[in-house]
Amino acid sequence: MFIFNRMDDFLAHSSENFILFIVIGTIVGLGSLIIYGIYMKKIRNGDDHTLLLKSRVGEHMFYSLLFSLVFFLLFVPSESEFYRQYMFLPIIISILVGAISSLYIYRKHIHGVMK
Repeated sequence: MFIFNRMDDFLAHSSENFILFIVIGTIVGLGSLIIYGIYMKKIRNGDDHTLLLKSRVGEHMFYSLLFSLVFFLLFVPSESEFYRQYMFLPIIISILVGAISSLYIYRKHIHGVMK
């Protein structure tokens, strides 16, 4: 696919580009993981309603991981030089979706800000 060929060219251009790609992915992943952990801790295991909300966040993460892995397997060429480095992108996308989903669900259902 065109975008991954361009990304391969960008990453192969210099080692700084490769390190930048890895660092940005790691920062986004760790930041999302921290936000996910904070807001899932705020949604306590009190009753069936909060259990349902937590399972909804897990469902969003599962579907985003599933769809991004299918996209990855269908569109990333296997002869790509940086195939293994692209493999962590679906995981980061799933964690990011979990962080956004837990933040949204907390603000809407628990905190009551969004109405």
